[in-house]
Amino acid sequence: MTDLQAPTPETSGDTLSSLSVERGRCLVDHEIEDLIRQGHILFPSGITHSPKDIQPASFQPTLSGEAYVIDTETSGSLRPHRDFTLEQMVLQLPRYRKRQIDVSSGAELKKGHTYLVRLQERFDLDPNIRVKCSPRSSTGRIFLRTRLLADYSDCFDEVKYAPQSKGKYLGLWLLVQPLAFDTIVRAGQSLTQARFFTGYDSLLTESELKALDQQKPLLLMPPLQAEIKDSDTRDGLQINLDLEGFHTKKLVGLRTRHTTNTVDLQHVGVYDPHEFYEPVFVQDQGDTLVIPPGQCYLLYSREIVRIPPTHSAELQGRTHISLDGDLHLAGFFDPGFEAHAVFEVRSNEQGSITLHHGMPMSRFHFFRNTIPKHPYGSGTLGSHFQGQVGPQPPKCFKPLKYEYVRP
Repeated sequence: MTDLQAPTPETSGDTLSSLSVERGRCLVDHEIEDLIRQGHILFPSGITHSPKDIQPASFQPTLSGEAYVIDTETSGSLRPHRDFTLEQMVLQLPRYRKRQIDVSSGAELKKGHTYLVRLQERFDLDPNIRVKCSPRSSTGRIFLRTRLLADYSDCFDEVKYAPQSKGKYLGLWLLVQPLAFDTIVRAGQSLTQARFFTGYDSLLTESELKALDQQKPLLLMPPLQAEIKDSDTRDGLQINLDLEGFHTKKLVGLRTRHTTNTVDLQHVGVYDPHEFYEPVFVQDQGDTLVIPPGQCYLLYSREIVRIPPTHSAELQGRTHISLDGDLHLAGFFDPGFEAHAVFEVRSNEQGSITLHHGMPMSRFHFFRNTIPKHPYGSGTLGSHFQGQVGPQPPKCFKPLKYEYVRP
C-alpha cells in the first residue's frame, strides 16, 4: 500500500470553521486550496497536487497504479458499503472475480469490461462538508463511465463524514466502464471531478433560480446571442435539443463507431474524430433523429447556456422529460461557462425513439458559490470547451471543422 503523508495544516484562516455559520454553497478554487493546506485532502508522500487539478469549482483526483479487472457477471458489480473500506471489500472478493493489473505506465481498458482503480488522494471530511463526484467532460464524451466509491459510504459518487473511520483518511476508488472505445489510462491522470459542498441549501430553489434568470438570462439564442426571457425554470432550467444544424453545416450529432482503434488519454489534439465518430446530419424528412437503444450519440443544445461566476450547474443525467437512458455522463458546468451544452446520449428504450428539434432534453440544477479566483474561460485555465459550437469531441481529438465534414 502507498505510504501517505498529510500536509501540515496552516493555523490562519480556518475555512471549515467559518463555513458552519454560512449558508450552504459549492466550494470554489481558493476554498479547495484551503482544504489542501489544512490537510483535508491527502496526497501520497512525495507527490504534490498539480494546479490543473483544481478547477473553478471542483477538484480532480488522480489514478494510482493499482487497478483490478472485476467480474460483474457472477455476482454483479461492486458497490460501496457503510461498514467497510473498499480495500476490505476488494480483499474479500474471490480470486476468480478479480484480476489485478498495473496502470502505472499505461494499460488498456477494454470496452464492455469493468475496472476498479484506486485513486491517489484520500479525504478527511468534517461533518459539515460533503462531496459529490461525476466524470470529467473529456471522460464523458468518449462514453467512459466512471463512478466513485469511498470508504464507509453506501452511495456511489458521494463522500461524507464517516465516524466509522475513527479519524483515518477515507480511501477513494473509481469504477470505470468503457461503453464505446477501448481506452488507455495511466497513473496520475484524472477521469472524475469532485465538488465540495457545505450546508444543506446550496441548491437554488425554483424561485431563486427564476430570480437569477430574470436578473441576467441564463440562456442565449444563437446566432445573435439574444437573451431568452422567461425560460422554464420549474424543477430546474430546461434545455432543449438542436436538430437543425444551422450553425454546424447541418451536422446535428456524432455517433460512436464500432472500431478497434484505441483512445490514449495522454494525448491532446491527436486523433481524427472521423475514425471514432460517424457524423449525423439533418434528415431530409424533417428535423428529427431516430436513435436505437444502446448506441452512443453526442448531441447538443439549441440554446447557449451561460453560467454566472456566482453559480455552478449540474445537468441532470436522467430525466422523464425526454427519453429513458443516459443524457449526460459528466453533467457539471463550472462558474463562467458559456457555450452549447453537449448531451452524451445512450438510450435504454425498448425500441428506437424519435427525437425532434426543440424538444426538452434535460434540466440544469444551479448551486450558489463565491466567485472563483479563476472562473471558467478566464484564460488561466485550459477551458477547452468554452465557446464551443455543436457536438465537439473531447480534447484528445482534433477539433471538428464542420465545413469539411461530409455525410
